Amino acid sequence: MDSDKVLEQLDAIIDGLLDEGDLASSSVASILMAARDSIGNGYHLALAGRTWSASNALRRQFPRRAELFPLGAMKHARH
Repeated sequence: MDSDKVLEQLDAIIDGLLDEGDLASSSVASILMAARDSIGNGYHLALAGRTWSASNALRRQFPRRAELFPLGAMKHARH
């Protein structure tokens, strides 16, 4: 099986998971999207990009909550 065929199948799996709409399916889809992106960028860079995008999406969706928990406060909470 050539790599283009594998990527097409992976895209179909990702689309199916995203259509499910639940948290578990979305989580698996995010991992698979990062894995797919890692083909060109490297896994850690791709995963960081997906995490950053998801964080920004949540901040846009829940702006009031983002104000309550600024990024700087979260860094200090770990210590």
